[in-house]
Amino acid sequence: MSTPTKTTVQRIATMTNGASLSTVIDKSHYTRMLIIMPADWDAADIRFQVSDTKDGTFVPLEYGSDGNEVIVKAEASVAIGLDGKIGEAIAAAPFVKISSEDAQASAVVQTPGRKFIIILSRY
Repeated sequence: MSTPTKTTVQRIATMTNGASLSTVIDKSHYTRMLIIMPADWDAADIRFQVSDTKDGTFVPLEYGSDGNEVIVKAEASVAIGLDGKIGEAIAAAPFVKISSEDAQASAVVQTPGRKFIIILSRY
């Protein structure tokens, strides 16, 4: 019996100056996701919007078990591994955008633009 091969790739997602939503992250064929946060991140939580196609309609990602939106506490200059319940929620989404929001789900504009390093992997 052969051992599954782990495959890892890096993607870049950006928020342009004055935006609160990132460019599309194509995570097709990858189930695990790690986000390396920019050093100059303006304090905000991260939420996710997902779609089945790159140019499709993006909708908020919620947990199926309770209907609450997936929220990640984010800080500047940290790596955030999306594991556990969060990892399970985002695993099947082929296309993802990162949203910068406060605790009341209001957009938090990032100035100037921000760059996220996204590490995707699969077995």
